[in-house]
Amino acid sequence: MSANLRPLPSVRNLGVILDDRLSMAEQVTAICRACSYQLRQLRSVVHSLTPEAAKTLVRVFICCRLDNCNALLYGIADNQFQRLQSVQNAAVRLVTGSRRSDSEHITPVLRSLNWLPVHQRITFKLATLVHKCLNGQAPTYLADFCRQTGDRRSGMRSAETWIVDTPRAAREIHTVATDHLLSQGKTSGTARLLLYEIVTVQSRFQGTVKDLSVWITIAA
Repeated sequence: MSANLRPLPSVRNLGVILDDRLSMAEQVTAICRACSYQLRQLRSVVHSLTPEAAKTLVRVFICCRLDNCNALLYGIADNQFQRLQSVQNAAVRLVTGSRRSDSEHITPVLRSLNWLPVHQRITFKLATLVHKCLNGQAPTYLADFCRQTGDRRSGMRSAETWIVDTPRAAREIHTVATDHLLSQGKTSGTARLLLYEIVTVQSRFQGTVKDLSVWITIAA
């Protein structure tokens, strides 16, 4: 039997919208739309809530959407990041009662809530994933592509650092990982993108997970 297959400009997989250019613009639009709807609903009841209850609801309905599969958003265009950051800023103002016209910058308000900005949340998640890969806490199909380099002999300066080499993703992922991921029912395109980005991030990070927040602040 023969069939005519028509390519689509975008597809949805595991709740994530992937466009034909992997710009993730449609995924960002979907996130912003869903968060904006939830923010409108919360504004109608926020005055009846305690500050802690309002903060909890924003985490549940807004932050969870911003964090869901956000590792795939690493490296997207700055204007897309600005859209997501605008959503988080609106959520912060809802919790704290601050206004857009206030002279205070949003960064100190985020810090007071102990919330990382959108871009840094993504970087933190990627670095944490790599840390788990290096310590045997991640699935094999991710850990196999995080290779620790350097001389591990005791007493050597390089033994105190955790430098991760970026493998030749184009060749290795397309051959070994594709068969392995498909055999486990994983989506090859999504996993390849995630693997490539996490090793790219970790290749610039040296230290332990304890130092991630400091490193993220410096790198941003």
